[in-house]
Parts: sequence; C-alpha cells; structure tokens
Amino acid sequence: MISYKEQGQILEELYHLQNCELALAAFYEELAVLYRDERFFWEQAVSDEVDHARWVGQLIALTSSKIDKFSLGAFRTELLRTYIEGVYANVRKIKNRQLSRKEILILCLGYEESLLEYRPFTAVKSNLKEYLNMVEDCAPKINEHKQRIENYTRSKLEGLR
Repeated sequence: MISYKEQGQILEELYHLQNCELALAAFYEELAVLYRDERFFWEQAVSDEVDHARWVGQLIALTSSKIDKFSLGAFRTELLRTYIEGVYANVRKIKNRQLSRKEILILCLGYEESLLEYRPFTAVKSNLKEYLNMVEDCAPKINEHKQRIENYTRSKLEGLR
C-alpha cells in the first residue's frame, strides 16, 4: 500500500499532466491564429490535445477511485510545472512575434517528441486491467497525432530551406 503522501503526489502530478496537455492546446491554438491558411491543421492539433487532456481526466478518475493500485511513474511535479511554464512562455513569444516560423516548427517537433506528450500514461504505474485497457486504447491515437504533427512540421521545415 502506498503512503498518503504518495497518493497525494500521484494525483497532483496527474493534474499537472492534464494542464500540460491544455498548455500545448493553447500553443497550437496560437498557431491556428498566426497561420490562418493552415488553420484547420492546427485546430485539429488543438482538438487532439483537448482529447488528451480528457484522457488524463479519465485517468485521474480511475486513479482516485483505486489509488492503492497505482504507484508513482515517470514525471515529477517540478518537471510538469516547468513544461507548462515553458509552453506558455512560447505562446507569449508567438503572440509578440518573437519567434521565426522555423523556431516555431522546431518547438512543435520538440513538444511532440517529449515523453510527456508521447507517453503521458507513464505518469503512473499500475497493473490494473482498466488502466492497461486505457493505455492500449489511447496509445495508437496519441501516436497518430504525433506522426501527423511531425510529418507536417518536417515538410514545412523542408519548404523553408
């Protein structure tokens, strides 16, 4: 059985993970505003990130109801806070036109290649069947999103050369 402190830490980290997904949605929303001719692509990315945040919400609900079946995973609160702060700092830079297109596209690749985005469910560990099913269901969708963003941004980067 995990301690009450660890239980609280798990839930806190999951809430921050959900905010990471929403921060990236805000980042992509800013790209939809900035690149109006690419708006539909970036709006789909926003929608995906909101879906990811919903999945984390479902994970929070599952973890809360069966907390004794979970243990700490890959991410710590400070890492998650730093990620959120960094994404929002880049949103401000985009709004203020302080980043070039190339820099923005490189940020997209970096975000999508991060473990936080590619494997968010490693935030906790469990052998619980409901958890494993959730991961199995969501992993292909997350991978498809990652591949779509990476392919698109790489093609746009190639066009800048």
